[in-house]
Amino acid sequence: MNNHIHLLVCLGLIMLCTSCKQSHDYFEFDKSIYLEREKGCNEYGYMQCCHYQGQEVLIANPKHSTALYIHKIDGGKYIQKLHLPSYQSIRGFYYDNDSSIYYCPNYSTEVLRYNIFSQKLDTIVNMTLDLVVQYIQEGINVGCGVEFMCGMSTPLWANDSQIIVGNVVHQDCAKDAQIPLYVFMLENNKTPRLITNIGKFPQSYFEKGKTIAPFNGCAMYCINDEGQIIVSHTADHNLYVFQNSVLTKTIECKSRCIERLPPLIKDKDVINSKLMEKREFEFPFYSGIFYDNYRKNYYRLTTHLHQDSQKQDECSIMILDEELKILGEQLFKNIGVAPIVCIDGVLLVRPDDYSGKTKLDLYRIKKQ
Repeated sequence: MNNHIHLLVCLGLIMLCTSCKQSHDYFEFDKSIYLEREKGCNEYGYMQCCHYQGQEVLIANPKHSTALYIHKIDGGKYIQKLHLPSYQSIRGFYYDNDSSIYYCPNYSTEVLRYNIFSQKLDTIVNMTLDLVVQYIQEGINVGCGVEFMCGMSTPLWANDSQIIVGNVVHQDCAKDAQIPLYVFMLENNKTPRLITNIGKFPQSYFEKGKTIAPFNGCAMYCINDEGQIIVSHTADHNLYVFQNSVLTKTIECKSRCIERLPPLIKDKDVINSKLMEKREFEFPFYSGIFYDNYRKNYYRLTTHLHQDSQKQDECSIMILDEELKILGEQLFKNIGVAPIVCIDGVLLVRPDDYSGKTKLDLYRIKKQ
């Protein structure tokens, strides 16, 4: 009898340890799509699927560039090229399905809005030193000096009354940079008001004299049809749901592929580049949360980077229902960390092969 119990326990442990390696076809491969880049054009970086002039398109920004290329959703050559007014290349952009593109120049404290039809350019947010001082006086810890001023990343979402901007967290100010996501309320052309409770790191990231050292980037988020903001942190199993800037729910959403989270380290070790690099490759992390407005699902990603170039980076995508309950999880090899939601399913970006084309694989979502 004891032998039988021991055998069952061992089998259970084996199943637990290999659960993330099992493949479940929640995503069904349909076809590959190729975007032909202009001759001499850099590899595409950030891409967004949206509606433009009555059709579904992909808008792509090449790395280290201010240009945008508009492609039909089924691939091929670009149908239009835009140049954003900017003195620096841009990290990314957000197109509002109407006429405006929001973006941040690299190393800038500004969020710009460009109307692609009227060619009008507006400065929506300018994080001047006066604003930084104001926020500090209000008891908001926004980071440290110059590092913060270089920290604005890219508009992740925007409309006429609200804009959400990512923040690049630098390791040498990680202990102080407690707002990895900036939510600005735009009120009748007044100075933008910063909502700070949405983007803050969770308490589990900090302990006296220790920190998680904001791990592999900033917080990620998505917005659903009801205007709720769902926030995901890289080293936290929980998801945080905000309605009208108020935290309404905290939901555990643990991946089968993350067996343990990175431990806290001493504050002084944050500037140890070798230690930080080791942590980056040692621990898988949550790398994004995305909302599918066509199927009313959410997708939460995990990423496991490999320092050994002979190994492919691994990624899993968790499928969540409208209530953020886990429906399943599927493993992928060597894909981009940001799935692109479209009418037919989800597009996953494949590594660049230097052929002058960007390859995306279309996966259809099986009904659960």
